[in-house]
Amino acid sequence: MATAYRQARGDLTPVAADAFAVVLQPLLDFAVTFGKARFSGEGHRQAVIAEYRESLGHLPADLLERAISAHKRAWVYPQMPTPAELLAHVDGEMSKRRVALGRIEMAGKRVVDPVTAPTVKVNVAGLLERLREIPDGFGAQR
Repeated sequence: MATAYRQARGDLTPVAADAFAVVLQPLLDFAVTFGKARFSGEGHRQAVIAEYRESLGHLPADLLERAISAHKRAWVYPQMPTPAELLAHVDGEMSKRRVALGRIEMAGKRVVDPVTAPTVKVNVAGLLERLREIPDGFGAQR
């Protein structure tokens, strides 16, 4: 269980800040090569990377790479893709990973199913008798 939990958490670990630019680089290179983007200098390039990081920084590195690869194969428009276009390629996988982690966490909590949980026998008559012995808020017996 602990191994599965660590694996599921690892599958959702966001790409490291310093690795983000490295993972995004193939997209930028592709865009420049095919005339879909032009950067006016290194400052402009870094600003573009920062904008993408703000929107896509929550993705694990492997999903960011997968999104970039998929978008390069299906690139239609003459400009850089929006973060939403890249997310569309991996949104389903990200959801699957979140669900898997949630299931592992729930299994770890050992949620008791009320249908299959053991029943507790209660002496209802004895409880009612004891309740009758308790005075109400005004001090009178019931």
